[in-house]
Order: sequence, then C-alpha cells, then structure tokens
Amino acid sequence: MLRHLIASFATLPSPRCAGRTRHRLLNLLVIAVCAVVAGAETWVDIAD
Repeated sequence: MLRHLIASFATLPSPRCAGRTRHRLLNLLVIAVCAVVAGAETWVDIAD
C-alpha cells in the first residue's frame, strides 16, 4: 500500500522555491497521509 501511495505522489511537481526547502515534497505528503490514517486530526497531531 505504501508503494502505491509513493507512486501516486512521485510525479507531483513541487511549487516551492528551489533551495529554500528542507524536505522533499513527496516525504511530507506521505508522512501527512500516514498520520491521518493513524488518527491525526490536526497539523499538530501530524507534527507529533
């Protein structure tokens, strides 16, 4: 399932400024989706 999630987001272009980002967009999206599936309901929950 995780492979399908990563494949779904892999071609999504990042609208962020190059050189001003710390993490890849793909990583952020996968972490956020996994957190929501695990019960996270707020951005603070996702960060935790």
